Amino acid sequence: MKKLITWLLIAAMATSALASCSGGDDASGTNETNATTTAPVETEAEDTRIYPDHLPDVTFDNYDFKIAHWMIDGWTLLQDIDSEGEDGDLINDAVYKRNSKIEEKYAVNIVGTYVAHDQLNTVYRQMATAGDTSYDIAYVRSHEAPDLALNGFFLDLYQLENIDWEMPWWDQQSIAELSLGGKLFMAESDITLTDKGATGCMYFNTQLQKDYGVEDMYQLVLDEKWTWNKMLDIAKGVREDLDGNSTMDDQDLWGVGMGDDITYMFLHAGNARYATKDENDYPVISFNTEKNLEIAQRVLDIMYDDSVFFYGGNRTMFEENRLLFLPEMIKNSSQMREIEDYGIIPQPKYDESQETYKATVSIHHSSVLTIPKTIPEESYSRTGVILEALSAESKYTLINTYYDTVLRVKNVRDEKSVEMLDIIFNNRVYDLGEFYQFGDFNTEFLRANGRGHKDVVSLFAKNEKKIQKEIDSLIKIVEDYE
Repeated sequence: MKKLITWLLIAAMATSALASCSGGDDASGTNETNATTTAPVETEAEDTRIYPDHLPDVTFDNYDFKIAHWMIDGWTLLQDIDSEGEDGDLINDAVYKRNSKIEEKYAVNIVGTYVAHDQLNTVYRQMATAGDTSYDIAYVRSHEAPDLALNGFFLDLYQLENIDWEMPWWDQQSIAELSLGGKLFMAESDITLTDKGATGCMYFNTQLQKDYGVEDMYQLVLDEKWTWNKMLDIAKGVREDLDGNSTMDDQDLWGVGMGDDITYMFLHAGNARYATKDENDYPVISFNTEKNLEIAQRVLDIMYDDSVFFYGGNRTMFEENRLLFLPEMIKNSSQMREIEDYGIIPQPKYDESQETYKATVSIHHSSVLTIPKTIPEESYSRTGVILEALSAESKYTLINTYYDTVLRVKNVRDEKSVEMLDIIFNNRVYDLGEFYQFGDFNTEFLRANGRGHKDVVSLFAKNEKKIQKEIDSLIKIVEDYE
């Protein structure tokens, strides 16, 4: 018994000691522990930015680096070349920060000038023929570029020094599709936004989508089932004679509508091309392949089918809930900021066998980076450094602002549209036959409906010799290039 009592006392003392060690109850009656807590360690976010570390550590004695960029009065064109100072505008301020950083680092002055598109070609010709160096680089409107290229006025951009063409601030698709015979006379980088804004997409009216029980368009895209046939099936279900006059016109409700631009937009959306390249990187006609002719003919058939398509559909009809689908360009989202009911998706595939959605880059609204052939050879290094540095800085200032702030917050109505934008921008098309406009056939196809052309095969046959002649001329220019 004495031993038992002794062991019970020891056990009680041990229990008391344990309670004391664990803190017990304090005077306030709150059970707290004396365990030491460690504050969370703050770690810096990983810097995933890619830097142009290959560039030399040089300065240029306050050299005026002169950039020309085309313009047309009244057109929506973001001022993305030069800025005099921050004023609260997101794009302007991003341009100012980008330029200021490069100017300070390399002791240069970025001087941007906007020139009327037709006048810029005249200035370019003068520079090329007189050895004038009014501009170091020029962003020519893509539609005007072939005239200069076919006269041999462009410098082969590969001759520039200090540029790594595989860096992500250079549009790899533009380089792959626009190079000729191993030379590169025009390309796209992140310096300018015009090519981004000129990218094709499809707007859909979400109010009409709800009113007519149209399925989830975003999921349709993600399921890879957004095709021409699907678009037409949906369009048939919303066509309605709103004013009851038995005549379908722009005062009625249509499923899909647009003007002439749908020709090249849908041609490229269907993954067809006017021209591609051979094994030597020279252009060849591709429009006349069986598949491309099939796709092109289908485009015209849609345009002439007034049971589903309204030729002349426009933004006003879309805004006033009289058009469900509007094929257009990304830049037009800035004109629809006050419209609450719309979404953005890629333009449809030709059919489900097509691997990816495709988005055209309009030559009418985009620009291409070019350099006059007459710039002195000793400037190749300086021009290369500044172009590379500006492009690299743009990727992380201007482009982030354009994509993430302007498009993804101001102009886009929902998070799913953001995902759609990624699909669109990652699958852009630079059709060599469109950018060089061989035989002006791209215009013939563009105006086919307005000119009453319904048969693609006969339309092409009338223009084939002219197309081939201009391809041969361009190849000779490239082969003789010095």
